[in-house]
Amino acid sequence: MIAASKIYQDYIIKNNLLMMNENQLIETVQSFEDYRATAEALTHLWEHKSNVCEPIALDILVKKRGDPQLQATAFNILYSVNINQALSFAKTHLAQVHPYLLGAILEQLAEDVAIVNEKDNLREVVYKVKTFLDEKGSNELKLIKESIQWFKETFAGTYDDAIYSVKHEYRKSAIRNPPARASLQAAK
Repeated sequence: MIAASKIYQDYIIKNNLLMMNENQLIETVQSFEDYRATAEALTHLWEHKSNVCEPIALDILVKKRGDPQLQATAFNILYSVNINQALSFAKTHLAQVHPYLLGAILEQLAEDVAIVNEKDNLREVVYKVKTFLDEKGSNELKLIKESIQWFKETFAGTYDDAIYSVKHEYRKSAIRNPPARASLQAAK
């Protein structure tokens, strides 16, 4: 009975959203009354190539608005419209995100394995995530163990040379740059 009720609610949400114009969808996203409806409305805006997706998604992430599922949806949308902004968010907020959002980050990175050597910032985030996962206890992240496994398998061995070069460059910049050196010390 509960599953049927949820399916019906999803049906109602989707049908209502299909009838909304862009301003109504933006209102729904900004109201945060129902996180599921907010995520659906944001997705509809993204599907219609709306210019407001990037700032709204970034706002949801930076201000930790909504629940972890909404934040994961916002990250996925931000990643698709502005990968550099999404990578910047991941790099600076990695330690503070909910495991569900971390799972979305891991999955996006794993999906882009083919281009990791083409983008320095992508390689840098992959290195940072690998280091973060190595330091975290598996108990803390058991909610996303499949995402972690996929990420680790995806980046095991094959891209170690590229990841190592990022690690090496990061350490060299830390020697020349006191703020980076402090960051490196804190990471140890």
